[in-house]
Amino acid sequence: MEEWLATTGGRVAVLIIGALFIAVVANMVLRRRRETEWESLARDLGLTFLVDDSGPRVTGTLNNRTIELSLVAESSDGGSGVAETQIRVGLAGVPEGMVAEATPDVWSGVVNQSLEAVQTGNEEFDQNVLLTGVDAATAQAYWTEARQQTFLSLVRHQEEYDQLTVQSGNLTARFREVLSDHIRLESVIRHLVETAAALEAGSLSQNGVS
Repeated sequence: MEEWLATTGGRVAVLIIGALFIAVVANMVLRRRRETEWESLARDLGLTFLVDDSGPRVTGTLNNRTIELSLVAESSDGGSGVAETQIRVGLAGVPEGMVAEATPDVWSGVVNQSLEAVQTGNEEFDQNVLLTGVDAATAQAYWTEARQQTFLSLVRHQEEYDQLTVQSGNLTARFREVLSDHIRLESVIRHLVETAAALEAGSLSQNGVS
């Protein structure tokens, strides 16, 4: 055994085993921190925290609006500790079948046109938001100037999110996190709740246009 450990192959194997052990322990610590932070978030906002086979979840109602915080099913949490987190906030009045997905990158306008996305006539909105599932008249009727600017106020802070979507009665944000922070999560949830309320009212959010 000692002779094998003294070989190059033996040393490499020990290093690999050690690295795997550290990774497993680190992942367990990160998962535990996430659960602790999410539980604190639920307590602070008066929501419900639970852990099931899919991982931790926070659900409930805030300002008469449904909230769900969860891990995305295909999240990489099981391997590296980096979790893809999803927050869904209830949003009424969205036309049935309509999907509005933020696509803010240098190629987004070209992609949106190539996919024959619905156009609203607002160049900034059309370049940054992929609209599908409804005809132009329906989309334009819903996406008033105020609603466009409200959603764009989120899109302009896309560095905080990996994906923003209005669909099926929800405003949904996805983002990756390693170290969960209940204070940051609360800020994100309150911002999304405010944005959803402004979208329903058809007015600008209090944050205005950044």
